[in-house]
Amino acid sequence: MSSSKDPAETTETGNSSRDLLNARLDSLVRSGALTVNQGHQVTLDKDGLPTVTDVDSKANTKQESEQQRLENLIEFLESPAAPQSNDWNCARENLRQLRERRVNSKGDVDILAWSIVTDAHKFTMQRLRLLESTLELLESKTLDPDRLRRINAVVEHFPEHACDLIGITTPDELHDDVWDNGLAEIVLEKNITVYRCINEAWSALREGKRRGYLGSSTEPERFLRRFLELDVIKKLKEWVYHDVFVILERKVITARRLQQAST
Repeated sequence: MSSSKDPAETTETGNSSRDLLNARLDSLVRSGALTVNQGHQVTLDKDGLPTVTDVDSKANTKQESEQQRLENLIEFLESPAAPQSNDWNCARENLRQLRERRVNSKGDVDILAWSIVTDAHKFTMQRLRLLESTLELLESKTLDPDRLRRINAVVEHFPEHACDLIGITTPDELHDDVWDNGLAEIVLEKNITVYRCINEAWSALREGKRRGYLGSSTEPERFLRRFLELDVIKKLKEWVYHDVFVILERKVITARRLQQAST
C-alpha cells in the first residue's frame, strides 16, 4: 500500500496541502529567496510538483481585483461601522486567513469571502431573532404556558445572548449567574452605555419572570427594546447596504455563472 499523500489533501487547519504549497512558493518569490524571470510564475502541476509557467496577464489582473475586493472587505469589517457580533469577529479572522492563502483560481476568492460573510450574518441573525421574538411575545400581553416557556428559555441566558451580539464571549469558567460573576465587568470596561442597557434589561427580565411578566412594574419589554435599538445592534443588519458587499455579491453571482457555464 502506498504511503504517498494526495497533493490536494486537506490539512488539520482546513487548508489543502496544495494551497499551502502554493502560498509557500509565492512567499519565497516575494521575499527574493526564489527568483523567477519576468512574465513567468511558479505553480504546481497536476501531480503537485513545482513548475514554471507563463503568466496569464488577464487572469492575473482578475486575481488582483479579487484580492483588492478582499482587502476592501477586511478594511470595512475592521472599521467602527462594521457589525461586531462574535460570529462577525470569527468572520474577520477567517477573511484574514483567506488573504494569506492567496487562492489562485478565478472567482474562488470572491465566493469564499461571500460564504464567510453570509455565514456570519446567518448565525448572528439567529441569535438576534431570539431576542426580537421574545420582545414580540412580551408586547403581545397574551402569555399562555407555551409562550411563557419560550420567553423563560431566552431570558435565562439573556446576558450571554446580548454579549454575543456585541462581540463579547462569555468566559467558559463562568457558570451560575454569569452576569454578576464577571460578565458585567467585561462589558462595563468595553462600553458603559451598552452595560447600562444590558444591566437594566437583565434586572427587568428577572423581575418580570418572578411576577409572570404581566403587570410587572419593571416593564421588561421596554428595557429589552432599548437594548435592541442600540446602534451596535442596528449595525448587525445595516452592513448589507455598504458598497463592498453590494459589489462582492454581484461578483459572486457572475463567478458562479461562469463556473457553471464551464462545466
